[in-house]
Amino acid sequence: MYLGRLPTTEGWKKMKIDVMVAIVREKYVQCNNYRKFIMDTGNRLLIENTRNHFWGRGKHEDGLNTLGNIHMTTRMYPPTTKASTSTY
Repeated sequence: MYLGRLPTTEGWKKMKIDVMVAIVREKYVQCNNYRKFIMDTGNRLLIENTRNHFWGRGKHEDGLNTLGNIHMTTRMYPPTTKASTSTY
């Protein structure tokens, strides 16, 4: 599989969600503006507005919205809790 011009491995495919969860959780813990923004969304649906089919809404708005789902899951945790594994 190729991601743009970079080849990806099966190992990366298996861990990319866990890596993104850890990054988003760390941002949530460290960045007050991001944490306030996410918390202010309440229980609303969050859609990552990109054409990327895996991470966002996709080119034809039929994407998986994985990053949007990570943001929604993140707001369920107190800001002092660091994610160790994915909830997917």
